[in-house]
Amino acid sequence: MGLFDLGGVLIPLAFLWMIFTLFRQSKKLKDLSARMDVLEAPNAATDTAPSEAALPTPEGFVPASAAAVEDVAPTIWPTSSLKEVQRPEPSKAFVLTSDNAAAITEWLKEKWFLAVAALSFVLAGVFLVQYSVENGILTPVWRVVGTLFLGAALIAGGEWVRRRASDETGHAAALPSTLSGAGIVLLFIGVLAARQMYGLIGAEMAFVSLVAVSCVALVLGWFYGPFLSIVGLLGASLAPFLIGGSSTAPNFLYAYFVLICLVGLAIDTVKRRAWVSVLSIVAPYFAAMVLFQSGTTEGVYFLAFALIVAAGATTIPVRTLYPNHEGTSVGQAVWRLVRKDFSSSMETLPTVEFPTRLAFGTFVAALVVILAVGADAPNATTAWAAIGAAMLLFVATNFWLRAAPALWELAMGPVVVFLALITLEGINRGPLLAEFKAGLTRAPETALPTTVFILVALGIAMSCVLFWLGNNRKNGRFALSVGAAVTANATLVALEAFWQPVYVLTANLWAGIAMFVAALMVGMAHRVARLDSPDKRRATIFAMSALSLISFALTIMLSQAALTVALSVMVLLAALLERKFDMRRLAYFVQVGTIVVSYRSFVDPGFWWIYRVSTLEFSLVAIAILGLIAATFVVLRTRDQKGALLVVESAFWSLAAMFASVGLARLVDYLGGGDEITVSLAALVVWVSAANQLYRAKHGARMFRIVRLVLAWIFGILGTVLMLVELIIFNPVWGLEAKSVIGPILLNSLIIGYGGLACLFGFIAWSMTHLKLRTRKFYAGLATLYAVIFAALEIRHIWWGGDMEDYQGVFDEELYSYTIAMLLSSAALLFYAFSRRNLMLRRFAMIGIGLTIAKVFLIDMSGLAGLIRVASFLGLGLSLAALAWINGNMTRQWDRSPNQNDNT
Repeated sequence: MGLFDLGGVLIPLAFLWMIFTLFRQSKKLKDLSARMDVLEAPNAATDTAPSEAALPTPEGFVPASAAAVEDVAPTIWPTSSLKEVQRPEPSKAFVLTSDNAAAITEWLKEKWFLAVAALSFVLAGVFLVQYSVENGILTPVWRVVGTLFLGAALIAGGEWVRRRASDETGHAAALPSTLSGAGIVLLFIGVLAARQMYGLIGAEMAFVSLVAVSCVALVLGWFYGPFLSIVGLLGASLAPFLIGGSSTAPNFLYAYFVLICLVGLAIDTVKRRAWVSVLSIVAPYFAAMVLFQSGTTEGVYFLAFALIVAAGATTIPVRTLYPNHEGTSVGQAVWRLVRKDFSSSMETLPTVEFPTRLAFGTFVAALVVILAVGADAPNATTAWAAIGAAMLLFVATNFWLRAAPALWELAMGPVVVFLALITLEGINRGPLLAEFKAGLTRAPETALPTTVFILVALGIAMSCVLFWLGNNRKNGRFALSVGAAVTANATLVALEAFWQPVYVLTANLWAGIAMFVAALMVGMAHRVARLDSPDKRRATIFAMSALSLISFALTIMLSQAALTVALSVMVLLAALLERKFDMRRLAYFVQVGTIVVSYRSFVDPGFWWIYRVSTLEFSLVAIAILGLIAATFVVLRTRDQKGALLVVESAFWSLAAMFASVGLARLVDYLGGGDEITVSLAALVVWVSAANQLYRAKHGARMFRIVRLVLAWIFGILGTVLMLVELIIFNPVWGLEAKSVIGPILLNSLIIGYGGLACLFGFIAWSMTHLKLRTRKFYAGLATLYAVIFAALEIRHIWWGGDMEDYQGVFDEELYSYTIAMLLSSAALLFYAFSRRNLMLRRFAMIGIGLTIAKVFLIDMSGLAGLIRVASFLGLGLSLAALAWINGNMTRQWDRSPNQNDNT
C-alpha cells in the first residue's frame, strides 16, 4: 500500500476525529457558560444591595433570631445548583414526511429559477475550462486558477449578500446559498481538474485541497440555509463526471466521496434536517456505485468507502464515538407493523428514531457493497478484502455497537453476508476456490491449502462471539444463541455443498473438523444448561447443532446404506436425550431427522437404489431402519410430543409399505418381470408418500397442514399419471404393451400394481378420520375399483396363466367364475352390513346382487353353453332364494334392533 493509499484511509478518519473534537469542545464551553451563569446570579444580587452599615436602624427594631434569619436570608452559595444544570438537548431531526415533501415541491415551484441559476454557475465554470482547452487560450495552470477564482468569487458574493440579508427568510432567501453552493462546487471542480485532467498536483496535495474545501463547505453549511446543502452535495457528487479526465485508476475519488458524506452529516448534526443527512449519503453513494461499475477502480477502495460512511452515519448524528441509539429498533417496528390490527391507527405504532434508521440503512448498504464486491472479485486479494470487511462489520456490530440496543439486530447481518460470500465463491468458481482446488495438483510433500481452514476458523470464531454475547446481553439472547449454534454449521455445509473440500482434504480430515465443531457445540450446550437451569431452550439448540454436525460427519464417512442407518440411530439418540434431560425442543430434531431418513429412503438414493442392492444389504437396511424408527416411537410414546409421534408413526408405516413393495418387486423381478414392475412399484411408492402426507396433516399448525396437503396433492397427481400408464399401457389384458403376469396366484406382479393400491386406498378411507367425508368416500371408491380389477385379473390368471391378453377370448368356466365371485362378494357385503347395522353397505350389497343378475341374463345366457349354462342359472336361482330368505330374517331382526345405524 502506497503513501496515498494509507492517506486515503487515515485522512478521512482524522477529519472525522476533528469534527468530534470540535463538538466536544463546544459542549464543554456551553456547560461552563451555564455553570458561570448560575454561580454569578446570587453574587450579583448581593453586590447591588446597600451595605448593612450604611443603613439607619429604625426605632423599635427587634433583631430576628438566628433561625429566622437563616430561613429568610438568600443563599449566597447554592449547594445544588451545579447538579441542577441540564445540558441542552439537541433538537430532534425532522423526518422525511409527506408534509416535508410537499414543502419541498412548493419551494421548487417558487424558487426553481435559483436552482437553474446554481446549475448555470457551475456549468459556466466547466464551459470556461473547456473553451480555454479547445482554443488554447490559457495554460492548464491558469485554467485551474480561473476556476478556483470564480468559485471563491461566488462564495464571497454569497457571503456579502448573507451578511446584509437573511438566507432563510426575506426577499433574498436562498440567494446566498445559490452563490456559495455553486462556488463550493467550482472549488471541488478546480481541485479535481488539477489532479484528474492535468496532473498538476499529486494525489496527496489533491486530497489535502479537497479536505480544505470540505472544511469551508462545512463552516458555510452551519450558517446558511438548506439550499446550500442541496447545491453543494449534488454538485460535488456530480463534479468528477462533469470534468471528465484521463485517469485510468481514479481510486482517490472514493476518498473524495467520503469527504462529501462526512461534510453533509456534520452540517446536519447542527441543522438537524433529516433529509440533508439522507442526501449526503445517497448522492455520494450513487456516484461511488457508478464509479465502481465503470470498472476503472479497485473494489477494495469501494469497501473502504462503504465502511467509513457507515461509521460516520452511525456516530456523527448522535455526536459520540460510541453509538448509544435507543428506542424501537427497525426489526421491532417492522414486526409490529406486520402484526398490527389494520383497523387501528398508524399513529399507535412505535416510530424508529431517525439516527437509528440512518445507521441501520448505511450498515445494510455496506453489507450489500461487500456482497457485490466479493461476488465479482477479480482476484484473491479482493475476495479476502470482502471477507475481511464482513468480519470488521461483525466486530463493529457486536462490540462497537454494544451500547446501542436499537441496532442489535445488525449482529447477524455480517454472518449472512459471510455465508453468502462462501456460497457465491463456490457457485462462480471464484479465485479463492481456484486457489484451494490447486491443492489437488500439489506436490506430495507440500502442505495443504489453508483457504478452507481459515474460513472454518472464521465461522467458529463468529459462533464463539455470538455465544459469549448470548450469555452477557439482555436483548436478543435466544436469537444470538441460535446464531451461535448455526453459524459454524452453516459454514461447513456451505463449503461441503459448493466447494467439496473432501477431494482436497480427504474424508477423514474433513469429518474430523466437523466432529471438532460438534464437540464445541456440546461444550456450549453444557455451559448454557448450567446457566439457564431449569430453562432448557438454549441448551436444546446447541444439542441439536451437535447432533446435526455428527450426522454431517457420518455423511462424509459412510456409504449410502450405512449413512441412512446412522441417521436413524441419531434420531433414536435425540429421542433418548429428549426423555432423559427433558429437552422438549429436541423433538424438532427428531422430526427433521425422521423426514431426512424418509427422504433418503424414498428419493436420494431412494427406493430405486434399494431395489438394486443385494438381498443381504436390502434385508439389513430394512430391518435396521424399521427397528430404529419403531424404537424411537416407543421412546416418545410416554412423552407429550404429538407432532414428533405423528411424524415418526407415519414414517414407520410409509417405510414399511415401501420396503414391502420393494421386496415384492424384487421377488417378481427375480422371477422375470420387466418395465411393468417398475411402473407399478413407482405408482405404489408415490401413493404411499401421498398417504403419509395426508396422515401427517392430522396435527400441526395451519401452515404446516397446508404444506402437507399441497405435497399430498403433488404426490397424488404424479401417482395418478403412473396409474394411468399402468392401466392403459401395461395392463396384462387390454394394455398397449401388455406383459405376461409373473408369479403364482395371489403372489404375482398384479398384487403390486392393483392389490397394493386397493389396500392403500382402503386404508386411507378407513383410518384417516380427520379427512372430510367426501374425501374418504372418494378413496373408498378407488379402493373398490382397484379391488374389482385385481379380483378380475386374478380370476383370469387362474384360467389363462401368465399370458392373459384379451384377443384369446373368454372361457365358459372363466365367465361362470366371475358370476360366482360377484355373488359371493355381494353376500359377504350383505352379512357385513347386517353385523354393522349399516344401511348404506346393505344397499351396495343389493346393488351387487342386481349386477350379478344382470350379468347372468345379459352375458351368461348368450356366452355359456351346455351344462355350464344350466348350472349357472340353477346356481343363481338357489343363491337368490337363499339370499331372499336371509335378507328377510335380517330385516325382521333389524326392525327389532333399537340401534340402527343409518349412515347414508
